[in-house]
Amino acid sequence: MKKNVKLLIFLGMVILQLAVPVFMIQDHQATLNQGQQFKFKAAPVDPYDAFMGRYLNISIEEQRKAVEDSSIYQPGKTVYAVLENDAQGYAHISGLSFNRPPNQAYFKTKIAYTEGSNSPSGNVILQIPFNRYYMPENQAIEAEKVLNTRFINRIDDVYITVRIHNGKAVMERVYIGGKTIEDYLEENRGLAERK
Repeated sequence: MKKNVKLLIFLGMVILQLAVPVFMIQDHQATLNQGQQFKFKAAPVDPYDAFMGRYLNISIEEQRKAVEDSSIYQPGKTVYAVLENDAQGYAHISGLSFNRPPNQAYFKTKIAYTEGSNSPSGNVILQIPFNRYYMPENQAIEAEKVLNTRFINRIDDVYITVRIHNGKAVMERVYIGGKTIEDYLEENRGLAERK
């Protein structure tokens, strides 16, 4: 009898360990398939931290939000960033809430830190939950060089698309000049080979 109980406990633990990654992958894929698409302007990142193996570390311009009372926004606290699109079609954070906002697009995140905590107003800096873009390692190295060059030269044509569903956010694509980064790299590789 004891052997059966131990075996059942062991099998339960194995199933649980297999179920967690499967659930995470399904949740990620559901967000990509069902989520509302938002476009964010990309921002430069620390060049020593841009390439991390098989993914690019992508930052966005829209991670700072001005607030009237920065003292209530403590680092590490969970907030909901409410989104709206501007006239050019880029998403911006229109507000922060400590409660899940009904009938609005939002993503769940944490506060990284605040600026101006000695005055009533200040800025809240958010930990953006969609900062990794995975690609094959050889392409990621090339993409990092292209992105850094564009940011250094202040060429303002890099943006990302993000799918948001039920507060979860997943980066979908990185674009340069309206082309996916993969197509941009392929096209420029083809031009270089023809020269």
